[in-house]
Amino acid sequence: MEQKEKGDWQIYRTLVNGKPAICSVNLSLFEQQLFSENIYDNVLEVVLAYQADKDGLPDSAAYQALLTEIMRISTLLCSQPNVFYAGYVLSSSEAKLHFYCKSAVLLMDILHQFPSVKHSHVQYDPAWDIYFDFLLPSSLEIKINATEEILDILLQNGYNLAELYFIEHTFHFLKEEQMYQFLEQVSVSDMPILTLKHTNTPVQLDENDNVYLVKIDQELQLNNSDIFDYVEQLENFALHNDGDYIGWESPDIILSKNQLN
Repeated sequence: MEQKEKGDWQIYRTLVNGKPAICSVNLSLFEQQLFSENIYDNVLEVVLAYQADKDGLPDSAAYQALLTEIMRISTLLCSQPNVFYAGYVLSSSEAKLHFYCKSAVLLMDILHQFPSVKHSHVQYDPAWDIYFDFLLPSSLEIKINATEEILDILLQNGYNLAELYFIEHTFHFLKEEQMYQFLEQVSVSDMPILTLKHTNTPVQLDENDNVYLVKIDQELQLNNSDIFDYVEQLENFALHNDGDYIGWESPDIILSKNQLN
């Protein structure tokens, strides 16, 4: 499974306050470590209203116009010094754009040029909580979105999701004790499992990492919610035991890298 990225941006679906949401986050801000400079500690939130569908997401007829307006606003604000566009969230008929900056005084004046802006406000956020806790996707969100994307691609390529597929889940653990605790938790669950395999000694992945490997095999139909339920359950099991759920793959699915990106 691979997450969907466009350059330094990642777009994913999630829930915000129990409502469907589309998020777009600027990953380059994390890569540049701007949050560690303790300079850009104000975040400006700009709210736009849009025509929504029954789920509160942008109606298809209005989507492109909304993205164009988001681009106009973000381009103009980011043309000012010391302004960094962190991303947006689309949910409940509103688009919320977030910009980190030293000062938002000039930015608030610029926003008067845009009648589409419903309202805006500035929040002191020295720890970049909005970026890390709200905009950046969790590891579970990444896996759920990657799974949705793969199933969409399978349908587009004529796969019958009602057939049984061999699914292999992979996990890494730094400590043997945590691996065995994970194995026990999986074994006593009601999850259907074909085989459960693990290494008895750490395996060297690169120069720095030696991990215990775990493989869980299943046979599943992909035309229901089972794969999503098991991905969530396994992610929670792995996190509970300080492990890393790498993701799932299937030898029954043959897709090119270009199709997965």
